[in-house]
Amino acid sequence: MDSEELVVLENKWLLFDTSVLLRIAKRGDDIESPLVKLREKYSCIFSVHDLIVQEFLSYTIRQEAYNARLNLVQQYPSLPVSQKERELALHVSRIYAINKISSPSVVDCITAAFCKKYSKDVVLLTNDLKDFPTVLFDPIYIWPFDGSSQVDLFGFYKFSPGKMEKEEKKLESASK
Repeated sequence: MDSEELVVLENKWLLFDTSVLLRIAKRGDDIESPLVKLREKYSCIFSVHDLIVQEFLSYTIRQEAYNARLNLVQQYPSLPVSQKERELALHVSRIYAINKISSPSVVDCITAAFCKKYSKDVVLLTNDLKDFPTVLFDPIYIWPFDGSSQVDLFGFYKFSPGKMEKEEKKLESASK
């Protein structure tokens, strides 16, 4: 995975969406190995936030599967969700609504809030490309991962403060 676009990862936090954790849990080293190489090359820090952890663990029924997922997710620093992120998430959901982006999940809105709050230091990695629309995000690189059994597309995204400012003005105007 060599791309000049990925230099933006240098010394940044790479925030994993739940979809990335699900792929790692399903495909193991097949996908984790290239990510580790990426981390080593760019000195980036893999991370999650508390609701991503909760969503990831909620998909399990058997205790053995739960323990395996818990061991996986505990490898990454988890950012706590504060009142500030909840307020930003609500604001993001209103911006999505004015742009007719249907049914964003709470977790995705919280993720967008973290990306806004830490926009200079965070890059988002997701396998659900539709969950983080370009109304607020700039795609940096789409990684077509050709694993042993299937091809997955992973998107690296940066939050765009300029787009947010534009959308806030649009929301303010529509709210009158």
